[in-house]
Amino acid sequence: MAKLMREMLLFIKTERLNIESGKAPQLLPKEFTKIKTARVTRGKKFAPRHNEYVASFMDELGNYYQVNDSVARKAFFNALVITCVTCHKEECPGPVRTIQENLF
Repeated sequence: MAKLMREMLLFIKTERLNIESGKAPQLLPKEFTKIKTARVTRGKKFAPRHNEYVASFMDELGNYYQVNDSVARKAFFNALVITCVTCHKEECPGPVRTIQENLF
């Protein structure tokens, strides 16, 4: 799970730069679907609402890829990042600040 989270953070940081420079979105990383089955770091447990958080993230990710307008793209990007923050506040709060830094 930790490796996947690092990849997701890199995606978010890169995607923010793409939005700022008017570039097209990155291709949807297929690895992100592994969030449903990734193993948690030894000694940790998933939060009781983990599956809800995963579903919300996947929904927002799908929504993000449906928009073309730059203003809407920022809004959907922020909604996507907020799903990450919401989950991390309960599951693993350490990176919350780093994730929030990517909001517009």
